Amino acid sequence: MKVKQREQSIQISQIEELGKKLKACHEALPPYPSDVQKAKIFQLETEKRKREHIRDRLVRVWSRAKYLSQGDAPTKYFLSLHKKQIVQHHFSKLRLPNGSETTCKTAIMKEATRVFLVLFTSENRTHEAQRDIAFVNSRLKNKISDAQGTMLEEMPSATEIQDALFSFPKGKALGIDGTSAEAL
Repeated sequence: MKVKQREQSIQISQIEELGKKLKACHEALPPYPSDVQKAKIFQLETEKRKREHIRDRLVRVWSRAKYLSQGDAPTKYFLSLHKKQIVQHHFSKLRLPNGSETTCKTAIMKEATRVFLVLFTSENRTHEAQRDIAFVNSRLKNKISDAQGTMLEEMPSATEIQDALFSFPKGKALGIDGTSAEAL
């Protein structure tokens, strides 16, 4: 892996060097450049594009090989985000139905389990379950409007599906399976 990184850093430095030469040529260019000067700039631009293309192709091949060998392995960035979200989305204190507050994680988990069991397992909701539902609903903030909610609950129309399918880039695979948009 270090060999690949070294190769990539060499390629990047070569591309940067060509960019500097190109910039110097552009800065030294007179208002009416000669054919030789134009040819030199064209040659430098072409060489830079070729090297960038080679670098990009190798990066795609390397990342595809890495993906195939490791799969969807979580990255350090993903794990740090996940840890932040865990800290943000946990209860540190909970008021129990009897009015007392607790910071004990076991008690919090027992109460959460009790609430969800009541909410999702009983057909005929008891007064306590209705009170819990009202309490939870009073604490939730709407992220979308009622109109947006009904629109999201509706089935997509045939024209929406067709528009989505035709908006995919042509000749590109949408996923790892290699199925192109034309095949869909």
